[in-house]
Amino acid sequence: MHQTIHIFRKDARRSSLFIAAVLSLTTLHAVLTPMWTPIGGRFNVMIDLLHVSIPLVWWFTIAHLVHGEPLVGEGQFWVTRPYSWQSLVAAKALFCMVFLLIPFAISDCIILSAADFSPRALWSGLLWRHVTIAEIYLLPAFLIAALTRSTRGFALFCIVLIIAFITLATTIGQLYPHNQMVGSLVAVNPGAWFDKASDLLLWPVGAIALLLWQYATRHTTLVRASAFGLFAIGTIPSFLPPKPITPGAAPAPTKYPEITAGFASERRPTPEGFAGMQDKVQVDLPIQLSGRDRNLLDWNLAAVRITPEIGEPWTSQWNWFIRASDDWVYLVLDPQVFQKLNQGKVRVQAALGIVVYETESVTKLPRAAEWKRIPDFGFVGLWANTSGPVLWWRTPLHLPSQSFSYTIHDPYPSFLRAQWSGPYPPSGEMPFISPVVFQTATFIPGPPERAEGVAGEFVLQRPVALIRRDIEISNIRLADYVVKPQ
Repeated sequence: MHQTIHIFRKDARRSSLFIAAVLSLTTLHAVLTPMWTPIGGRFNVMIDLLHVSIPLVWWFTIAHLVHGEPLVGEGQFWVTRPYSWQSLVAAKALFCMVFLLIPFAISDCIILSAADFSPRALWSGLLWRHVTIAEIYLLPAFLIAALTRSTRGFALFCIVLIIAFITLATTIGQLYPHNQMVGSLVAVNPGAWFDKASDLLLWPVGAIALLLWQYATRHTTLVRASAFGLFAIGTIPSFLPPKPITPGAAPAPTKYPEITAGFASERRPTPEGFAGMQDKVQVDLPIQLSGRDRNLLDWNLAAVRITPEIGEPWTSQWNWFIRASDDWVYLVLDPQVFQKLNQGKVRVQAALGIVVYETESVTKLPRAAEWKRIPDFGFVGLWANTSGPVLWWRTPLHLPSQSFSYTIHDPYPSFLRAQWSGPYPPSGEMPFISPVVFQTATFIPGPPERAEGVAGEFVLQRPVALIRRDIEISNIRLADYVVKPQ
């Protein structure tokens, strides 16, 4: 313990400039964030810059800290002191706790209090937030610094890693796009504690084990290879193709059996729904959900199978061109595929994922530009600018898991409505630098005079279930539902 404190004090003296930079940015963030305003805020741009600058300074502070006793190469001077590797790694962790996490936690409490959120009431969320920040923002920098020789090598490695990750995510994401709702329909035991624990613990446990291995043995080549393996194990499964869903194979509904999905044969697509893809054939099939208020249902298309009278069936899993749009099954097909399926009448089978909501509260929003507290949510307010009414909302720690709809009434006979939905099932997300999350929703632009005296209604909805419904449409011609441009 004495040696740990000795190393910690030496690191504090050696890293005084980095500590000053971290504390200055953290203090500036705590002071300026409460001054943020929805429209035309004086400090808004500076606050956005702080959200980038703070993690960046964290990373280079950690690199400077670790490289003070380098682990890469031969003849490290600290081995002959002698420093115990346990004391060394403990001192580095203590430094990160004292000069990075604790000041940031104090800043969070100041910002939450200034935004009328109680840090005491949010203590469990705050604790989990800082554990996640240490896992996502600090631990990778610690591991990379332990596997590089200098700050220059650290920066180069980070740049290469970021470019590789973005390239991999973009390329594979285009081939196999991910949809959380659809993925949850095919998840095996989605609520199993073992699956959740493995997802949460794989990265931090693996990274800490590699760090301890490097400090104990300094077998840099082996640890680097293992680190790349950990990165692959943790990221590649996220980019794999979604598991297949077979339309028409769903069991009889046991949850919310009154909710049904069917074909709305009386509706036809209109030119306004054309997506503008000239080299594709767009087919929109009208769907109707019943059994519950439509505003309490959100859905997405999981899979579609089209069986023609002549030829082989065509099946597609979820992708960028097979999805839901309002209450339409939205298909964008290659012309060759459309021609094969359009030889006669077809049978369409589709599997849908539907999120069911319950209304939590309904709140009237005043015309004035002021915040209105929404219980168990946060604050909502209406502001008006030259393009029309704008709704802003702020929530503590993270994006809300609830859905909400909002309507605007103004002095003229107009009615504007939109909806926002959080992810369901709720999932882990990258924590924001600010503990207060601000978001905006802009309505349909109108004449400038309509921005005066806006008033609205805010309906908060809580997701309660994700269910699957299959529909079958027989004896239709796809050509009758082709969307053509105006």
